[in-house]
Amino acid sequence: MVPLLVVFAMKRNLVKTLAATLAAIWLGINVHRLLGYTGPLMDPTAPAFVRLMWMARPEALLVGSALALVNAHIPESFTDRHRKVLLPVGATALVAWLLSMQTSHTLIRDHISTWFYWPLAPGIGSLDSYGNGPVDDRWYYFRFNHFLSQALFLVAIFAILRYRDWWAPRLFSVKPLTFLGRLSYTLYIWHSVPIVLVKLVAPDLNWVATTAFVGVASVALALPIYRFVELPVLGMKLRFSAEKETLDLRTGKVIATPGQDGDNTSAGAPPPSGP
Repeated sequence: MVPLLVVFAMKRNLVKTLAATLAAIWLGINVHRLLGYTGPLMDPTAPAFVRLMWMARPEALLVGSALALVNAHIPESFTDRHRKVLLPVGATALVAWLLSMQTSHTLIRDHISTWFYWPLAPGIGSLDSYGNGPVDDRWYYFRFNHFLSQALFLVAIFAILRYRDWWAPRLFSVKPLTFLGRLSYTLYIWHSVPIVLVKLVAPDLNWVATTAFVGVASVALALPIYRFVELPVLGMKLRFSAEKETLDLRTGKVIATPGQDGDNTSAGAPPPSGP
């Protein structure tokens, strides 16, 4: 839906209006969540996906699209002029984002301080805990930190996009990290399987062993799915591009669209899947 809106806005010269609208919706969802709402309708009779919609953070896609639209309209002269300010701000935002993502971890509560610990939500795992009105009995992680982490990451990613010679983009451009980046969505989809397995089989396993097992098992599970399902499908998508050049999501590089330049190679053949 969002890509179609972007194309429509570009053709109608409404890019700035669309960016402002997406940002407004993003802010509205975050304010609603700040008030303790896990979804647009907190009613026990509503479907679970409606009651829990804000927990899935749908606004992240909206604000990411808004940033892309804004970034395309900011001249390089602006970022060149303000380099000395934007780089420290970007670095601070990047570090703060990494720290903010840890504040619901029980390690913070048990080994550092309860002052920096906020539980994710009450009764996590039980749908009955959601749907009887706003969850506002305390400051849960979901109420404010989704907004905070997204805002911090927006600032950091803007600096990364604008200053390619900065240490952050160079760090994230190393091959193992770029490969993990391409694998990240598959990991996101499947990492819950080993988490559930640990909770069922070894609920008392210590956090070090749990983290190690979940990390290794998630990668082992995601790799064949990425290699034998996602890569061929991404290659097939190239055949439907109407442009002469296309972004190959398998590699992150712009390539000549197969079939439009005399290239008869198969678009479905995946590139090397290793880092």
